[in-house]
Amino acid sequence: MARQFSCDKCRELFSGDFNSPFEGILCANHAGLEDFLMGSSYSSLPIFIGLSSIGSMGFLRNPKAFLMVIKAVIESTDYRFILFSSGYQPLDSAIRSVASLAVESSVEAPALSNDSTLLFNNRLFCLSGSIPYSWLFPKCAAAIHHAGR
Repeated sequence: MARQFSCDKCRELFSGDFNSPFEGILCANHAGLEDFLMGSSYSSLPIFIGLSSIGSMGFLRNPKAFLMVIKAVIESTDYRFILFSSGYQPLDSAIRSVASLAVESSVEAPALSNDSTLLFNNRLFCLSGSIPYSWLFPKCAAAIHHAGR
């Protein structure tokens, strides 16, 4: 089964034709991702990291350490990243924890929506809700993806 948008509005808009220009009409949960993809001043496309079921399978034992590895890569490169947490609660909690520390220190803006958060100088877009890969992958430089069970 192909992955779809997690909300009805975006799912209906895209009903299979991901090559049409739908800029500016996505719901609030998905508009942040579109802004990250299209509105950035960075010249390179982002790299997608999708964990699928890797967390629930027990292979991601320290989600906060995983985020710190991504942060180190961001700090040593010019790349931006999209992290799809697949709704893995410990990773989502770590994302919220890092985001709340950043907001408290006035380093970054708060969460974009219930499903998305920007971290690390707005270079890591964290997404929990579902997104169609056929729409997203052509907008990325590379995809690091665990295919699931």
